[in-house]
This record gives sequence, C-alpha cells and structure tokens, in this order.
Amino acid sequence: MKAHSYSLAAFAILFSFVVTSSIVAEESDIIVTPSKIEQHPAEVASSTSFIKVDDYLPQAGSNLTDLLRDLPGVDVIQSGSLGGNASVFLRGANPEHTLVLVDGVELNSPINPTHAYNFADLPVNNIDRIEVVRGPQSVLYGSDAMGGVIQIFTKTGKGPLSNRVKLEAGSYGTFAESAAATAGSETRSFSLSAAHIHSHSISSAAPRLGNNEPDPYDRLTVNGSATQQIGESSKLSLFGRYHNAHSDLDNFGGAGGDDLNRKLDNEEMSLRSNFDFTSISNQLSHLFSVSWAKNRYDDDSDPDELNPLEILRSDYAGDKLAFELQNTANLATLGTTVFGLLTKEEKAQANFFSDGIFGPFEDNLAEQQARTNAFYLQHQLPVTSALSVGAGVRHDDPDTSDAETTWRVTPLYKLEAINTAIKGSIGTGFKAPSLYQLYSSYGFKDLKSETSTGYDFGIEKNFEIFNSVLSLTYFSQDFNDLISFDPNTFKFENIQEAETRGIESTYKTNFSEQLNSTLTYTWTDTEDKITGTELLRRPQHKGSIGVNFQALENLNLKLKLRYIGRRFDNDFNQFPAERVSLKSYFLTDLGAEYAFSEKLSTYLRLENLFDEEYEEVLGYGTRGFGAYAGVSLSL
Repeated sequence: MKAHSYSLAAFAILFSFVVTSSIVAEESDIIVTPSKIEQHPAEVASSTSFIKVDDYLPQAGSNLTDLLRDLPGVDVIQSGSLGGNASVFLRGANPEHTLVLVDGVELNSPINPTHAYNFADLPVNNIDRIEVVRGPQSVLYGSDAMGGVIQIFTKTGKGPLSNRVKLEAGSYGTFAESAAATAGSETRSFSLSAAHIHSHSISSAAPRLGNNEPDPYDRLTVNGSATQQIGESSKLSLFGRYHNAHSDLDNFGGAGGDDLNRKLDNEEMSLRSNFDFTSISNQLSHLFSVSWAKNRYDDDSDPDELNPLEILRSDYAGDKLAFELQNTANLATLGTTVFGLLTKEEKAQANFFSDGIFGPFEDNLAEQQARTNAFYLQHQLPVTSALSVGAGVRHDDPDTSDAETTWRVTPLYKLEAINTAIKGSIGTGFKAPSLYQLYSSYGFKDLKSETSTGYDFGIEKNFEIFNSVLSLTYFSQDFNDLISFDPNTFKFENIQEAETRGIESTYKTNFSEQLNSTLTYTWTDTEDKITGTELLRRPQHKGSIGVNFQALENLNLKLKLRYIGRRFDNDFNQFPAERVSLKSYFLTDLGAEYAFSEKLSTYLRLENLFDEEYEEVLGYGTRGFGAYAGVSLSL
C-alpha cells in the first residue's frame, strides 16, 4: 500500500474514534485581540483561535507557520522550503488583508508591493501565545485587517531568574540553537532571548523536476522585553525584536528554475514602548504607545554556469512609526467602552536593476511616505445576564486616498441550561493602497481603498462528558474594488471583486488526563466575481487531527494528521499562463518528549512521516521525510 493510503486510513480511523465520543476543556486563558481589552474566551463573540506555544513540543528551529497551518480558516502557502515567501490566507482573503502584530507592533511591510507580511522568517522561539481573529477587524485595527488579525505575544518574565537553552539537529543539514533568560516580580520583569537556525535545505525550485542545487537558509532572531511598575497605578513596558535572515533562492518554480547564487538578505527590527496608567478610582485606564518598525531586504544574483547572462541587483526599505492613545472606561453594569486616537507614518523606497537575454531593465521608487490619522470607539454592553453585544465604529483618514469609516457589531447569547453559546459578527473593512501601488512605475495615484463586508454566525457547545467543546461557524465576505495589475494598461487598477464563504469547525476532546485530541475542518468556497473562477491557492477542503498522549509520567507523545484538498494555481511556464489543479495530499507528523527532570528534557520530531510528495505552490519544492532531535535545558 502506498504512503498516501496509509495516511488516509489513519486519518479515517482517528476521525471515527473522535466523533463517536463527546468532545476540550474551556480555555482559561485571556484573549485581548478581538476587543483590545482582556476577555475570557467564553465572553468573545468573534471567531477566534488561541495557541499556547508551550502546549507544543519544544522547537528550536520551527517557524510560526508550522503552528498556524492547522487552525480553522487559515491556509499557509510557501514558495519552496525554508526562506521561501510564506503567505497566510484567512477565510480565503488575500495575504495583504491580514494584519500581523508582534507585541502590538504592526509588521506588514510598507515596501511590500501589496503591504503583505512574509511569514518565512518568523520563528516560534520565545513566543508565549498567538491569537488569530477572523473576519473584518478594521474597526479596531484599521487598514490591512480586512480578512483578520494575527497577533503574537512574546514571553515576559515571571518569578526568579530562569535560563533556558535548546539545541536541535536534524534532516537536510539543519542545526538550531536558542537561549532565553527571564525573571519577574510584582513591580518589574525582563525577558531576553536569541535563536539561530542554519539548514542546508533543498532546492527552492522543485527537486523532482531536475533542480538539484540546494538553497541554504540562515537566520538569527533576538527578542527582549522589560516592565517597571511606577507607583500604584502606572507601568512602563518596552519591547524589542531584531532578526536577520539569509536565503538562497531560485529564479522560478519548475524545470530549469535553479540559480546557483541568487540570495535574499532580509533584516527586520521593531521597538515598542507602552505607558499604562489608571485614573478616576481605577474605572478609567489609559495606554499610550509608541511603536516603530523597519524592514530592509536585498535580492541579488550574479552570472553563473546555469544563467551566464543574468545579473540582478535590488534593495528595498520600509519604515513605520505609530503613536496611539487607547482609553478604556469600565462603566460597571453599563459595560466597557474602548476609545482611542492613532497617527502613523510609513516610508518606502526601492531600487531594481536586472540584465539578461532581453537586455537591461531598471525600475526605482524614490522615497515616498503616507500618513494616516484615525479614531475608534467600541462598547461592550451586557444587555441581560445571557445577552451581550459589542458595537464599534472607526474613521481613518489616510493622506493618500479617501477617508474610510468602518463599523462592526458582535452579539453573544448564552444558553446556560444546555452549555451553549450562539455567537456572531457583522462588519466592514478596508485596505488603503500601498505606496508601491500608488507611486511605482506601475502605480496609479488615484487608486481607491479596497473594501469588504463580512459576517459570521456560530455555535459553541460544551459537553460535560470528556470535558469537551464543539464549535461550528459559517462565514461570508464580499471584497470590492480590489487592486490588481491590469495587463492592458501596465498599471494597478481597482478592477477585481471577490466573494468567500465557508464553514469552520473545531472539535476538542479530553478523553482522560492522559489523552486528548483536536479535530478541525474548514470548507472554503471562493469566487473571482469578474471571471467566475475559484481564487488561486485556496483549498476548498482542509482538515487536521491532533492527538496528545501522556504515555508515561515523563513521556509525552503527539500525532498530527493534516489534509489539504485540491486547489488551483497558474503555470507561468506556459504562455499565456495556464490554470492548473494541484493535487490534494495528507501529511503525518509524530513527536515525542521525554523529561529526565523538571529542568532537562529531550524531544524527537518526525515530519512528513510517509514521505508524501506534494506542492504548495506550482513548481516549488517541499521537504520529504525529516527527523529532528533536540534537548531543552533550564538552568
């Protein structure tokens, strides 16, 4: 029997095992992204996923995308292996419609042509938790949040000084190391970490198509934070992040795509300062924040024996500075109001030069900048003991396009007698055109903002048997005035419209203190309303099963099965480009962790256990079977 068949059988057996039982305990963690205030998950009406990174195996070399792939409504696509461009689609929305934040700092790059964030270089090291909120979130987060928000929170110091070291080695010449130190008390804390990975990797262009030159990857990431209590009602917090990644790339996916010396250097840095204070008998709190982020990357290539006539020189730079004042009023039985003011400025510039068989080409973007001023207001109202409603409005005034006003309503109704909650949301979103779309040689200065209207309706049922939870959500979203490149004018234009709809489901079960499982399934139906075709690279069906088994007191075992259904891509090796279908696939991962003591443990990960051959992007390589072993030591 083929490996694919083994995976399919295992998936079916586990599915049957899970669904014939009743269903994961209610989360005790606090979620802040949906409303910008601390809420228990049971009080959140928005469609939200929460990841506690410590619930996963220790990982010194993994990326954030490895954790996002199994969430409902989230699709991750990467062009090649480590270092290749990695995009996230929330509910079928474009990658640039997802806002990404780390410790409150917006990471979407001003120099990216669409303002999207590239997830290729974001490791899991020193991350505490991840919150993913699906659906239009522009009311609280403005532009880029049309499809949703992914917010990452790094670890903060707690308790006495703790030092952690992790070392990992594995397939494809991969070596990873990380170290962290944390400490904290009621009045102050600090956290500092560093992580490095180097991998010999595989060819970015698919090896199965004759591309045999591997594309190594190297990355260093440093994170730090510190807090200081000032008096009884004030606190100052600082967050910093730096990373530098070096990736070998290929010219394109498919046969003949290899390039022996094309390299991408990516440097990112972000800083944020928060000043929290309370007033009026602690009923009114204020958060003043200043955040700054920069992104620099160079994409260069020299002639080589495979491409003797080609040369590439390019450099890109983007900066973002933001000031925000958020105020929260606790009005007791009247609910909670959040209102704030924001101003931010972005800058971008780029230089591109290439030469080859078609002659030289040069394209430069002189430094451009854009400023946006905004204010927002949201209120959470407890109408009755069972019904609560959130409502918000926001006004953004970018100086590069028309002002936009967005709104959102989020009702939540609890049926305590049957342990059930009915949730929903409806709202609008927008995305302002990027500096590249406005001012590059392909730009059009009169572009309008992209807009969207979306809603979802869901039910969450808690079962006493096996302390379990079932969540089902239906969603629908319309996108208008989408910006796309017009081949007739060679300019960006507001010429696209799209629609996405689907069902997200999560089914969690605690069979015992030693055994629990999580099942997710997402059905996504997408349509380009101009052509009537499905949107590219979005699978209609995807699902996963995760099983965690505490086999012994010191031995933890994990199994993950992932299914990705058929989706479409464009074959640019044909002229004109031909629309093709990528086959569905199953992936199976196994993991084990053995704790010798509270301070010393070792772990093993087996990825793509059955060496499945698959593609996320047409013509680009993906790794086969891989084994990775590591040790984690606390000092």
